[in-house]
Amino acid sequence: MTQTLRGRRETVHAAIDRAKAAGTTVTFDVNYRSRLAAADDARPVLREIAERADVVFGGAEELVLWFPETDAAGAASRLLEGGARQVVLKDGAAGATLFDGGAPVIAPGFVIDVVDTVGAGDPVVR
Repeated sequence: MTQTLRGRRETVHAAIDRAKAAGTTVTFDVNYRSRLAAADDARPVLREIAERADVVFGGAEELVLWFPETDAAGAASRLLEGGARQVVLKDGAAGATLFDGGAPVIAPGFVIDVVDTVGAGDPVVR
């Protein structure tokens, strides 16, 4: 691991530590981009962050990145066992599913009129 990458990793963990010490809920939206790091390189780094977060948001491919031997629901369960309190499986226009150790809670998606695609998530554009 390069010194720059190590420094960035330490900075993220320090921010998590400070947030937790202040009583703040730590959320982590994976947003993995394979162009920036190969899965084998990203897997341990992103998993460390996910397991320290209180709430993890990710699509099916992102959640399975950490546990390729399972499906998204199984990966959510493993993240909960690892320390996350809640895992939200994002499914674009179909909605999202919350995993928190109890029965999964499914929230349907809805159609929106996108004004600006930056930060719009996974909208269904009319």
